[in-house]
Amino acid sequence: MPFVAEAERRPGHTHILLITSGSVASIKAPLIVKELLSYNDVLVQVVATKASLAFYKKEDVENAGSKVWTDEDEWTATYKIGDPILHIELRRWADVILVAPCSANTLSKIAHGSCDNLVTSLMRALSPTTPTYIFPAMNTLMYEHPLTAEHLRIVKEVVRYNVVGPIGKTLACGDVGVGAMTEWKDIVQIVVDLFHLESPIEKPANSMISSLFAAMSSPFRELAMAIYIGVASSSIMIWDICETVRSDYTLISKDPWNAPAISYLTAKYSTLCFTVLCTYVITTNSLITNPAGCDPYPVLMIAMYTIAAASTSLLFFFRVSAVFHPNNKVIMAFFGLSWLVVPLGSLLLLKARTEYKNTGSLQTTCSLPLVGKYIFAALAPRMINDTLVFCAITWRFLRSAGARSVGLEFSGVKRRAIRERLRSFTFPRANALPAFSKAMLQDSQVFYLVAVTSHIVTWVVLTTGSRGEASPRAMFIIPSLVVINIMACRVFRNTKLHHHQSSRSIHGTGGQPLDVLRITKDTMGLSMSLPSHHRPGTRGGAGGPPLSPDEMELREVQTVNEASDTKTLESKGLARALQRTPSFGSAEHNANSVLRIQVMQTVEVSR
Repeated sequence: MPFVAEAERRPGHTHILLITSGSVASIKAPLIVKELLSYNDVLVQVVATKASLAFYKKEDVENAGSKVWTDEDEWTATYKIGDPILHIELRRWADVILVAPCSANTLSKIAHGSCDNLVTSLMRALSPTTPTYIFPAMNTLMYEHPLTAEHLRIVKEVVRYNVVGPIGKTLACGDVGVGAMTEWKDIVQIVVDLFHLESPIEKPANSMISSLFAAMSSPFRELAMAIYIGVASSSIMIWDICETVRSDYTLISKDPWNAPAISYLTAKYSTLCFTVLCTYVITTNSLITNPAGCDPYPVLMIAMYTIAAASTSLLFFFRVSAVFHPNNKVIMAFFGLSWLVVPLGSLLLLKARTEYKNTGSLQTTCSLPLVGKYIFAALAPRMINDTLVFCAITWRFLRSAGARSVGLEFSGVKRRAIRERLRSFTFPRANALPAFSKAMLQDSQVFYLVAVTSHIVTWVVLTTGSRGEASPRAMFIIPSLVVINIMACRVFRNTKLHHHQSSRSIHGTGGQPLDVLRITKDTMGLSMSLPSHHRPGTRGGAGGPPLSPDEMELREVQTVNEASDTKTLESKGLARALQRTPSFGSAEHNANSVLRIQVMQTVEVSR
């Protein structure tokens, strides 16, 4: 009995026509049909080329409840005027056309308007108002061929079909690259979203977590999520720049050619350029079918990422230079090499892009290639450098916290001394650290926590995607870079502009104000020094209350610690440290005697 659309259509139903062509991806046709039929009020018909039936059996589709049509069904007998023509009736019957997969041969015929089989005749007879989706599937080199790009352009711009995919993965032939058909579940989801199909019949409800992961697995949802991430990150970066413009002006106006200030501005604005560029690229759909159009964008994105990451990390190299005197060449060389690895690791993404292109693949969107080893090479150096800087700064500040605990150790109360140092690290207190040092340590702790968390989350998100393919998941690099940059710039501003003095009391025990990150020739742009108006015997300056003997002793021991690093100790400070002698035989006298011996030994070694 001939197929007649008017008789076969059912009111209130969605009529889906699936076309399969000669690609190995045709093996997914039974799965697509079965999944579509699981939804309420859905009817499916399949039109197959002869080549496509080499990859699946008609019985597998027909057992699910659909009919498979071939060339033999159209040319069964001599037609007379008025007889129903199969490709016309199928076109009238369908509410939507899915060409999945669409081989290079079928794509070429559609683009040129050939009508040599049932599939191409049906496609040529389609109404312009019928939603039609093309899902290309072919070898990578076939997809990259200039003729394929031209065929896709005609199909999209002239015939105005919807082209979805292909995607990058390991192909059936063993090649790694772009050319695989879009995942069959995503093809089904397109139809579900288009016609708002009701929930599948007898389909078990998934948990919230499994549904979330299922949604994230879709490349279309990933693309939408990537766009949201890019827009949100760019907006946050712009807001931060606008919020801190007054502080930035104050910072630059002091010394416009200051190396740390230049690095600070470079870090902020290169991060902004990177976020805006990535957002623009991920939202530009016209580049998907233009292979040549993608070439400059990955290079620009990698270059901006490298500049942003390197300049952000450079801010903390300057911080280490301020905390450790630059005359210590070994420490400066070590942290200089540690910083240098950061841009070198980021530039390895260029190597990843080259390897990805040499496999014969092409990114369906102009995003960064997700190659696991190169992602690690780009993120690991930053994480290691941040860790080294944090440990060095913490160790340096805890040495100051150990000044009071020195006397405890000499008195035999070592457990209490250790406890004091641990408390200084976890909860810095006024009697353990100078207030400014305490504030700097707390800023370092917050930054390190944010940086490590951001690196770990980014690494997990990127490595859970497909290896060796371009994916919108690469957009998760953007919020990581933005958050770390904002925190690093905040720490720099607080220190450079002395915001700690306004937000925290600097008059705690031993809490003298410091002029930090001051440009000098000897310190490569950075130094930490006492202002001229400060007197060692008072709190906060000439007008402050006098220090107690214990506070004076703490300050002088801190001075000794600094002298052991710079190889100098003023005799005036040593004499003052040795003048206060408690009563003979007291516990305090015994402890301070040992302390004096230690001070004298330090002076001798320094000399």
